[in-house]
Amino acid sequence: MKNDEEESASRRSFLQTGATVLLGSGLLSGCAETFVSEHASEEQLAFKRKQRSNVYLAWAEDYDSVLPAMTEAVKQLSPQIKGKSIFLKINLVDYRPDIPVFTNPAVVDAAIRVLQDAGASTIRVGDGPALARDTEEFARLSGMLDVCKKHALEFVDLNIDDLQKVENPLKFTGISEFLLPKSVMSSDMVISMPKLKTHHWALMTCSMKNMFGVIPGRKYGWPKNILHVRGIHRSIVDIVAAVKPGFAIVDGIIGMEGNGPLNGSAKPLHALILGDDLTAVDTVCALCMDLPVHKISYLNLAGMVLGNNDMAQIELKGKSIDAVKQKFKLPPNYSADGTPIDPAKLKNGAESGVT
Repeated sequence: MKNDEEESASRRSFLQTGATVLLGSGLLSGCAETFVSEHASEEQLAFKRKQRSNVYLAWAEDYDSVLPAMTEAVKQLSPQIKGKSIFLKINLVDYRPDIPVFTNPAVVDAAIRVLQDAGASTIRVGDGPALARDTEEFARLSGMLDVCKKHALEFVDLNIDDLQKVENPLKFTGISEFLLPKSVMSSDMVISMPKLKTHHWALMTCSMKNMFGVIPGRKYGWPKNILHVRGIHRSIVDIVAAVKPGFAIVDGIIGMEGNGPLNGSAKPLHALILGDDLTAVDTVCALCMDLPVHKISYLNLAGMVLGNNDMAQIELKGKSIDAVKQKFKLPPNYSADGTPIDPAKLKNGAESGVT
């Protein structure tokens, strides 16, 4: 019989081998999409948020100081939580103990405590990782299951949850409806809780890209192949429009720079970013990372049809962007100004990864 450590190592080896096979087959190969803007119909433009957006930028020196920072942020933003069922969509892309690739459990723990104090009726936590077939194992290794057990909450593997049809109101991908997890869609509020990272295909992965994890692997494949075929940026916008997450809590205390989302390096930012408009939250995050916002295609498109990507329409509370801003190293397939590099010009090619 294998002990727990041997079993875990065996599972990790299997998952990593599976990813290598996919990468070698070319299913995950490719480079950043180059379109910056896209035509939107009057109907799509009408979907855009009409009111200003609220974002709170909190300083948190380390994960021990998350709870007071988050408590103050939620107090200032005053989201309507009382009596609502909440789904916390975390980022559990992979377990890598030496690289900050997933949402830190301390942030999830603090969110649960703050939301319970605010009167949430129920809270569930979950994700649908793009490569992992054993989501629960990743949740255990990351410490996420311990947080759920501590608060007697359900952890949901979104890759295998029951499904329901959900209209895709924008249809930039050409997909008219999605089959999405009932645990997510039956909740009164979905909160996106990503790890702040650079991304070799999207330049940045944050609260909007994090919603890829609601797409169930058992229906759409690993690593959600249809979304890559239809276009990462279009898919991000379509999924957010379909799910309609109402809030975001971004773990930017220790982010990731370089060849993210899986193979980058730790980058302390000491920030929690919260808000009621995922487009606005991601815009503030990009500015904190000193990224060229106009080169992040999904943000340009989202600013047309979803939320606000113009700081003139964003009420920023807490710290100023300049107070926390750090220059994040870009993935190797981007030039210094955020322009995707022609793959043929890359000496060794850009190493691929997902979500």
